[in-house]
Amino acid sequence: RPMRCALALLAMLATAHGFLGRAVARVAGPRRLLAAAAPPEPVVHVLLRYTFVENMAEARQPYRAAHLELCKQYEGNGLLVLGGAFTDPLDSSVMVFRTNDKAVVEEFADKDPYKPLVTSREVREWAVVVGSGK
Repeated sequence: RPMRCALALLAMLATAHGFLGRAVARVAGPRRLLAAAAPPEPVVHVLLRYTFVENMAEARQPYRAAHLELCKQYEGNGLLVLGGAFTDPLDSSVMVFRTNDKAVVEEFADKDPYKPLVTSREVREWAVVVGSGK
């Protein structure tokens, strides 16, 4: 009985910390490892959606290089995961930030050189439960 408790504890630690999983699975058996594992917590992202002025393709030209530079800064520090405009028509865009802090995304939007071209913006939390964005 003490051995079973120790194996269950090891399985929980391995699952929670993402290491020793294979070794524990060999000793405890895959069913015990899965039984001890807690359901995964959703990864929180924040989405930023812009709606743009008409003729955005032309209107963005003077601002585009500075906008992309800001995006690269946020991507470089691991906050901006994906971003891009919808096409045909080019009327809005979505950016995905890996954070649970809406203030980080609001700060990005306030500094974004595209700000004069944005007619509305929406900042929403998005809980990813499936996919490689986790």
